[in-house]
Amino acid sequence: MRMLLSSYADIARLGGDEFAVLIYDEHLHEPIEGVLEDILARIRAPFLYQGNSHCVSGSVGVRHFTVPCLHCDAEKLLHDADIAMYEAKKRGKNTYHIFTNAIACEAGRKIQIEQALQAIVMSRELNLNLQPIYCQKGQNLKGFEALLRWNSPTLGEVSPAEFIPIAEQCAKISELGRWVFDQALNFINAVGDSTLFVAVNVSPLQLQSQEFIDWLVSRCEDENVAMKQIKLELTESAMMAEENMLIGPLEQLHQAGFGIYIDDFGT
Repeated sequence: MRMLLSSYADIARLGGDEFAVLIYDEHLHEPIEGVLEDILARIRAPFLYQGNSHCVSGSVGVRHFTVPCLHCDAEKLLHDADIAMYEAKKRGKNTYHIFTNAIACEAGRKIQIEQALQAIVMSRELNLNLQPIYCQKGQNLKGFEALLRWNSPTLGEVSPAEFIPIAEQCAKISELGRWVFDQALNFINAVGDSTLFVAVNVSPLQLQSQEFIDWLVSRCEDENVAMKQIKLELTESAMMAEENMLIGPLEQLHQAGFGIYIDDFGT
């Protein structure tokens, strides 16, 4: 980076593998995007270590500002650049992303959701919608799909597509998952028909917990619900991302009698 940038930038190591670069626009001989591509190309270049060729990846977040920046201190600028860097990582690494207000709003929204999840009162805010599943042209009811809905007192209706990934990141998914299964088991008992099933979405993080698997088996036994009446749905993308970690738990659940299904197939 010194070879590339030292004539028109200040470089600092923040710690570990994180660096900050302060670039002076007026000294650039090309658009900033070209400089960023050059940095990433240098980072990706293979190098020899102990006789073997290696390569590493990089992610770059950029925060533009003008001097004087009346509403930005150094900490805020670094924070914004950090948000942009994580956006670059989210988009596949080995790339850069430039900070925008849209990213800032998204980051702020994520913090709001995480805070609301930490304070959630499940019995008041969560609801499990049971969507019927028919076959034979709608003549025969086979079961139900459990759809989790959250009505936050501070945020209003929050989509599962938005709050489930955040719940996974902030270690709330196991607690949510147990609440969902409790409601599903209560529903099965209320219906009183052993031929019907309830399909429930599960997270890879839940499946990787032996404690959760033991709890689920125990709860079904306590509620006198046959394992075959619970169908576990796992998204195709999660299955592909965590395949090696999930084979053992899925086999264990399958042998116990639970149905295993792929959700969002083909995406």
